[in-house]
Amino acid sequence: MSLISIVSLAIALAGTYLSLNISEEVSRMMAFIIAIIGLLLNLLIAPWFVQLFLLLLILIYKQKDVFETRAIDNE
Repeated sequence: MSLISIVSLAIALAGTYLSLNISEEVSRMMAFIIAIIGLLLNLLIAPWFVQLFLLLLILIYKQKDVFETRAIDNE
């Protein structure tokens, strides 16, 4: 893991922690935006097999969600 990836992940985690623990609205939103930017940057610089694994997780979750929604609709 490169140093840029570790720094980006640390910034994203700090932003997430701050957005959950700050009571002021503007500060919370700024921390949330910083967390999202850090996570996106980390995803962009991640190795291809990590990106593929995350894509498979999303596809499996969405497929499961679609089947559960159809089962509820049929009842």
